[in-house]
Amino acid sequence: MAAAPLTPSVRRMSGPSARGQDRRAQLSLHTELPLFECAHRLKGAIDEPNWAPFSLSGYGGSKGVIGTVYGTEIRLQQRSRIRHPWEAVFLDARLVPDDSGTRIEGRFRRRRSQLIFMSLWTFFAVVVGGVLFVSASLELIAPAGRLSGNPWVGIAIPLIFWTVAANYFWLGRRERRYLANFVRDTVGSKEPCQTRNV
Repeated sequence: MAAAPLTPSVRRMSGPSARGQDRRAQLSLHTELPLFECAHRLKGAIDEPNWAPFSLSGYGGSKGVIGTVYGTEIRLQQRSRIRHPWEAVFLDARLVPDDSGTRIEGRFRRRRSQLIFMSLWTFFAVVVGGVLFVSASLELIAPAGRLSGNPWVGIAIPLIFWTVAANYFWLGRRERRYLANFVRDTVGSKEPCQTRNV
């Protein structure tokens, strides 16, 4: 069977979000493949989330995506060997048959506990880090003894705070793009798949 065309997009979600849901991104794909073929291809391309204590990713297997396919319901996450599974972005999706093939409708989300933690961390990094950065900068420009210790430390620490916060959002965007491309490639499309925050 020839590869079926696929039209990917990521758009704003409407309505109440599920637990831990990232409200900014939603995945919508369409393929001419029948539903059972989409489910079969996706299931064969992923590893089941079986816990493996001696694995760097925390899960057994070697495939780049970990997840489950139960009937029309799909849950995927990218395998990472350098970060804790708690930090993963999940793609919860479903297969919906229509007259011209199958729609794949999904939402990207993180664990609610992680969203709360990183929201507090980002607030702390912006507010406390900003105050510390400004105070240290003023001390370097016009020393007045307002800060004890080396003012360069007061510059470096906020930069570390901001880097951690920015890295969280950058990695989330990269994982959403990776999962969207994975789904697209698994069902046979060769067209580039672009994701974006909205």
